[in-house]
Amino acid sequence: MGQACCCTGDETKNVKTITAVDDEKTPGYSPDNMEVMADTLQEANKSKSKPVPEGKKSDGTDGAINFTLVRDSKVNIGLNLDALDGVTAFVDDVVPGAVESWNSSHPPHERLQVYDRILTVNNIKTDTDSMLAELKVATNWKLCVIRPTEVQVSVDCTMHPSLGLDLKYSPNGNTLLISELGEGAIKEWNKNSTMQITRFDRIVGINGVRGGARSLLQTAADCESLQLAILHYEGGNIHKP
Repeated sequence: MGQACCCTGDETKNVKTITAVDDEKTPGYSPDNMEVMADTLQEANKSKSKPVPEGKKSDGTDGAINFTLVRDSKVNIGLNLDALDGVTAFVDDVVPGAVESWNSSHPPHERLQVYDRILTVNNIKTDTDSMLAELKVATNWKLCVIRPTEVQVSVDCTMHPSLGLDLKYSPNGNTLLISELGEGAIKEWNKNSTMQITRFDRIVGINGVRGGARSLLQTAADCESLQLAILHYEGGNIHKP
């Protein structure tokens, strides 16, 4: 049997839920969670591609979209966000609530979507906890977000037994965050691709499997080849000042 790729991750509880009313009023809504799934697909490295969804680009961060969202303070916010990278808020899911209601009546460039990374909230940036606190108390959100491109990466584990990735995930999340990128298969892939996988990109699929982060890791075990679906965020490798 051939060499299998090494793919492991560190579980973290750094998942947040913001609510405007009592959590028990929304079935299945956990006070330890905040979560949203965008169809922002564009395959790279000689793959077929689909355009990134319509968005209003800013003149600042590459690929950033600026808009203002006004929510009803009497309705549950309805966002599942994770704070794994410490500098942005990642939208893992949009559940019934104020944000879903807003999205239903506004064009794509004014919606908060699954897989969006929130860069700023009312001019607060690079501090996820402060951003989440502002989302909870404010009803007018001046947002700057970035949306990803989905990249398909093929890895031959017989040639590259290590991906060279440090991964983090939340227990109830649906992605694996690339927290660090070192020597290994992904770095080698970058050498031959115009689109570079970078820190804070996210793995959302492995060998056709999507869903919970733990399922992704289990799928990668003892495989001689991996087909990775990775969300790449142009200009998304952000650091605290």
